Amino acid sequence: RGTGYVGGMWIAAVALIVGGIAIVAAGAMARAGMLSRQSWVGIRTTTTMASDDAWYAAHAAGATWVMIGGVLMAAGGLVTLFTESEDTAGIVALVTVAIALVPIAVGGVRGQAAARRIS
Repeated sequence: RGTGYVGGMWIAAVALIVGGIAIVAAGAMARAGMLSRQSWVGIRTTTTMASDDAWYAAHAAGATWVMIGGVLMAAGGLVTLFTESEDTAGIVALVTVAIALVPIAVGGVRGQAAARRIS
């Protein structure tokens, strides 16, 4: 079929790219202390939401890991976009999500630990 295949995988590829970019942006904002405590984006646990100090400590500790996950997600989206077949693209997209979630989870765990030290 080539790279011009018509199917739903291009939607997954674009979602991975855009989602990865959004995750990197949120991580950069968190690392810079520009991600305020709110209920939409960030490491939102009872501990991190308890105070601004806990929130900012959590995000400073986890931001780099979250950003790594976002970069992996966007890169996997690009690979998915240029994959030869829809079957292979589906596998690439699923593996990308699994791999990208690992550093994101590490960031969450490190952030939670930092917030606990503050609380």
